[in-house]
Amino acid sequence: MTAGSARTVVYDRWYLEERARIEARGRPRPATRPRIDKREADPRAALAAAIGRSGESYSALSRMLGRPGGYLRRFVVDGVPRAIQPDEHRRLADFFGLDERALGVRNLWARAS
Repeated sequence: MTAGSARTVVYDRWYLEERARIEARGRPRPATRPRIDKREADPRAALAAAIGRSGESYSALSRMLGRPGGYLRRFVVDGVPRAIQPDEHRRLADFFGLDERALGVRNLWARAS
């Protein structure tokens, strides 16, 4: 047996032991997004429809919430922020005379079926 082949055997054993340690340790699961029940209204689409029916402007409603004029338009069109505050959802639902669920407020703790 030559020196080169002995080194290869050591490397192979080390590699197999390292793989066994990694597998024994377990791999962390990749982060997953929470599942959303698609049967409920999409908040952005529901808000856009409510604003369209009312004839109010995005800017006026944003200022009603105490936010900058483009806040609701950015939420609906650009998706920023990812969600608006619960008290803002309540105020908008009261303004439009709707239930919060009609504006797409979701129960984040309910399991998706």
